[in-house]
Amino acid sequence: MRSAGPDLVVLSVSWSPAEGELTAGQPVTFSAVVRNTGTDPTPERTHGVAFSVDGTKVTWSSESSAPLAPGEERVYTADGGPDGPTWTAIPGEHTVEAEVDDESRLPETNRDNNTATTTLTLE
Repeated sequence: MRSAGPDLVVLSVSWSPAEGELTAGQPVTFSAVVRNTGTDPTPERTHGVAFSVDGTKVTWSSESSAPLAPGEERVYTADGGPDGPTWTAIPGEHTVEAEVDDESRLPETNRDNNTATTTLTLE
């Protein structure tokens, strides 16, 4: 039996420009698709998503605070970061991670499923 409450899950991580169009030195904007798999909507409070490259937080999305209903999905796009809302592309293979509710602002039934990871490769 599931506990009552919201449960946010990162379904996918992406970036713009796309991998085939990306060159070293370009600014990269990260996005994540998040779904509430819980039984209750999220409260009206900041729904943060942190984006990390190779284990270092580089950008985040923090402008959305609208409730996310059970089963609803939303795209969160980076809008801030230590150096602004983009990461500067560098050659190599990189691990990109998105973590929803990285600051634990929202009550959730399961925090173990708040991240998704993918690989970005730039020649």
